[in-house]
Order: sequence, then C-alpha cells, then structure tokens
Amino acid sequence: MFRSILVVVFAVLPFPASSSAADEYLVHLETFGYEKVEVVENESPKSAAMNSLQIVARPGVPFYGRTGNRGNFIKVKGEMKPDTNGTWKVDVHYTERKDDLDSSVVSAEGFRVMGLFSRTAETTVNVKLGQSVQISSLSQNRIRIQNGKEVNSQSKVEVRLRVTEFRSDEMTPEEAEVFDIERLRNVSWSAVKLVEDGKTADENLVKQIVFRFEADRLFLAGPESSFGARRFEFQLDTVSSPGAMRLTALDGRWQGQSVTALYDLTSGDLHICIPEFGTKDRPASLEAPSGSKLKFIILDKD
Repeated sequence: MFRSILVVVFAVLPFPASSSAADEYLVHLETFGYEKVEVVENESPKSAAMNSLQIVARPGVPFYGRTGNRGNFIKVKGEMKPDTNGTWKVDVHYTERKDDLDSSVVSAEGFRVMGLFSRTAETTVNVKLGQSVQISSLSQNRIRIQNGKEVNSQSKVEVRLRVTEFRSDEMTPEEAEVFDIERLRNVSWSAVKLVEDGKTADENLVKQIVFRFEADRLFLAGPESSFGARRFEFQLDTVSSPGAMRLTALDGRWQGQSVTALYDLTSGDLHICIPEFGTKDRPASLEAPSGSKLKFIILDKD
C-alpha cells in the first residue's frame, strides 16, 4: 500500500555493497530534560525524553543525519571507529537550532522578529554497544516579565549518544519506507546508465539526467522529452522486493497521470525502472528489454 510520509525522524547514508549487514550500526542521539519550566517552591522539575535522531552508520565511513526544517532542526555528523576492549570511538558534531519566542524583538516597522536558540557540541567519546554517554549538557535560569510580574524559569537539557547494532533485514515495512525516503532525499542523484526499450542511451544524454528528491517531490533535470515532466510526486511501497515507487506527474504532457516504477537502493546507488506514462502495468523486474516501453536507470549519489 502506498502512503505519504509527512514526518521523518530517521536519516540514513547509503553504503557500499561490499559491506555486510553485520557491519551496520545505529547511532542514537537523544535529548533529555526540561525547558523553560516555571520554578515552583519545594518542587523539582521532572526530566523527560525530548528529541531523538537515529543514523545508520558503518565503521570508518562518515555519517550524517538531520531532522526538522530550515529554522528548527537537529543535525549530527561524525564517524565511528573500533577501539580497544570492544569499545567504539565516536567523533560527533551535534547542532540544534530552534525559534526562541522569549528572545524575540519587535522591529521599527512593528513586526516581531523571532529569536534563535542554538546548541552545539563537538567531542569524541568511547562507548560500548548499548551504553549511553553524555556529550553535552545545558543548565539555564531565566527571569522574564509576565503580566507585570517576574517569572523565574529553568531549563536543563543533556544530549546523550548510544550505539547499537542494526540489521536492515529486521525492519518493518513502515521502518524500511522511512529509511528509504531518507536515503533518497535532499541530495542529487546523477545518472550513469540509461537503458530505454532495450537500447543503451548515449553517454552525453545520460550525463544530463539528475534526480533530486525533496519531501514528497521528485525534481528532474535533463531532457524533458525522455520523461514527459520535470516534477513528480512520489510515494514508496517497501512491502515488495524490489520496492515500488508511485510517480505522479505534476507538469508536462502527462500532468496528473501516474505510473508505478520499481527501485532498489541495496548497492548504495539508485536503480530504478520506470514505465512509459499512459501504461498501467508495473515493471516485472529492474530491466528494460526491447519492446517493454520501460526505462532502466542507474544513478549515483553526488
């Protein structure tokens, strides 16, 4: 079944086909605590889980993950390497940014300009699988005027890191769909091979084809005549193998019409087989033999 994903909490990097599933790990970044809690005499604020981000990582390969939008986000980058006594050495750079209403100001024109809160941590930690270690903490007291009275509020937040084993073959279809979406999104995919109806396309034509997935949209750079549109809405279905991708044209001569393509990200590249718009049958495999009216494309992640 096809579903649109509105909120994504995972971020994933593609990896070389030569590594096995046993070499995959999850780096968990989690924040705990409380923010801007009004101080009440003889009462202590209670800590709770606040945000989390999980990133699939492999030893010796830089990882990167991000969740949120342009103004309010958490992003993490780093690298993990095996260390002594069964521990992992993890270099990590954590950044969190969000709007801060309490520090907003009113401009001369009368518009309220939102303040920004930013928290950054850059460190190296040694951690055992499953162990949670602190990489950053923040304690803050703030006095503000509310209804003519002083109000004292407290914030106390700590950022913690864990590393656990990860096996993609144990994911539920819903989890696989989210991970595949994050593999696709917010990077450019450049074509390295195109086979159309059994014929391999000219290299100069192939080099012009670039896919970019953002939110639930696919943007295409390259010869429009080859695909009939520049913008598509996409939805994934990971129940089958290879996965299916529903494409709906948002412009061009096939605007409003949909086809079902097949895709695969196992190798780290994007392999996709797209039927000609106007046909209803989905491809049977990731191939485009003569007479099939299919396009098979291999794209590298830039």
